[in-house]
Amino acid sequence: MQTKPTRFWRALLAGLLLAAIALCVAAMLFQWNAWPQGTLSGRWQREHPDVAQIQPLPAPVTILGSFFTMFTSGLILLFLFPQRLSVTARAFHRPPLTLLRLGLLGLLAGLLVSVAALSASLTMLTFALTVFLSMVLLLGILYGAVALAYRLGQFLLSRAGLGASPISMLLVGQTLLFALINLPGAGILALIIVSALGLGAAIYTHFGSGRPWSLISLREEGKE
Repeated sequence: MQTKPTRFWRALLAGLLLAAIALCVAAMLFQWNAWPQGTLSGRWQREHPDVAQIQPLPAPVTILGSFFTMFTSGLILLFLFPQRLSVTARAFHRPPLTLLRLGLLGLLAGLLVSVAALSASLTMLTFALTVFLSMVLLLGILYGAVALAYRLGQFLLSRAGLGASPISMLLVGQTLLFALINLPGAGILALIIVSALGLGAAIYTHFGSGRPWSLISLREEGKE
């Protein structure tokens, strides 16, 4: 027999999923775009009028392709690093104040790496560092975002009393986060929050190793 809390969480989960799917369908039908575009492309077209204009892809192709790429990337990480993702996902099971600290940590780390990558691009000698730092930053955000999506799906499905596989947990979490970052007018802010939380959790858990950041091994090596 279902209890009232279980029925509430199941209704909430169903409502959130329906709202997320409805938002994505509406974005495909009405060509919604949560991301302001056209500034860089318009400038490029003004500076290069002889170059053929690149037509944007239809909204259904963009949205479905983006979700497929995000979910596939999450599946790859889930199968490659199940233990590490589990450790990182548990970092989100914290009080709101701790989550705020994770977000601030990720935001600060992202800004520092971005500034370092930008400064490295100023000379050809260090330009390779720009590519390297950019890749490290993007992979850290991706890893943390997958852990966040997995934790979100795990939380909602467990509260609803629904036994589910890790893949289903990831699918539920990524569906909700994908809809959130595609909200018109709020998608960019949502993406910044998700990225900051994900990167902060990845750094906090040492990318799922659970070990603290330390230079003890280097000190011990110096004593030999």
